Amino acid sequence: MVPNRYQRGYVFTRGKSKVWYGMFREDIRAAEGTERRQRMIRLGTFSELPTKNSARNKLAEILGSSTEKVEMSFLD
Repeated sequence: MVPNRYQRGYVFTRGKSKVWYGMFREDIRAAEGTERRQRMIRLGTFSELPTKNSARNKLAEILGSSTEKVEMSFLD
């Protein structure tokens, strides 16, 4: 069994239109063990999330929810 890793990730902006993104690492179970992958997820624009704290809260909400939601909304 893989132990839980309590990480918050980090948020940053990108682009001219100022879009918030979140970056975090995720454990993926494989046949030969676990693998850690880095994921980047779009959180929203400045108009939707005006402060860095609100972007952090949105990332924490996504990380706290089911893993299915995270896997569907990440960017490659």
